[in-house]
Amino acid sequence: EEVEAADLASIEQDIRRLSDEIEALEKEHKALAEKSGAAQKEMESQENLEGSAGVAQDEENETSRLRSAVEQWVRLRVASTVLGRALESYREKNQDPLVAIASERFRSLTAGAFERLATDLGDEGPELRAVRARRDSGEGPRERVLSTGLSLGTADQLFLALRLAAVERYCAASEPLPFVADDLLPSFDDDRTRAAIASLAKLGETTQVLLFTHHAAVADLARESLGPAVRIHRLADLQRQDPAATKGA
Repeated sequence: EEVEAADLASIEQDIRRLSDEIEALEKEHKALAEKSGAAQKEMESQENLEGSAGVAQDEENETSRLRSAVEQWVRLRVASTVLGRALESYREKNQDPLVAIASERFRSLTAGAFERLATDLGDEGPELRAVRARRDSGEGPRERVLSTGLSLGTADQLFLALRLAAVERYCAASEPLPFVADDLLPSFDDDRTRAAIASLAKLGETTQVLLFTHHAAVADLARESLGPAVRIHRLADLQRQDPAATKGA
């Protein structure tokens, strides 16, 4: 009944009107969507600016804190260096005479690879360290090596330096006794063997030095280094001369 009563022309007119309204609303919706997108971008841009400002402020604060920490570190580092040098100078001036003599012997025995010996205060008391010689012209602290950190040969040279120093001090204060050394140099290379022979020869100016070795090269190096100042006795030769004197040798 409604369809039969409807006016077709009026309905078509309503459809055209509604279509126009729909088209207008779609244009308005599109325009509003574009405005909304622009507004969103503007808001994001503003947030980024505010975020950048916050980051910049945080960076400035961190830089200021770091600058203060660096200045404090520099002061402490300088103080530590000055104090360390003062302590080292004091130890050098007041070190045990035995260590002073041993330092010279150790420098010779290592062919200059180590400059001297030093005593440092460790967690459990004084520690003897070997101060490595500098190979360049720079400045700054030299490497200080504990005896436990030395190679086998260098540790043997340190032990020999201490023993030579002890013998020298004893001979200076008491009647000299012969220094008998049995195969001291098996871990020494040729350069340090020559240095050891020279040190023993130096000790020979104070007391008699007897060096036993079963390495012919040591005897050859001694003859080469000292010439007629060294006397080499071969047990085989002595045994041929007097078998009874070397029985059991």
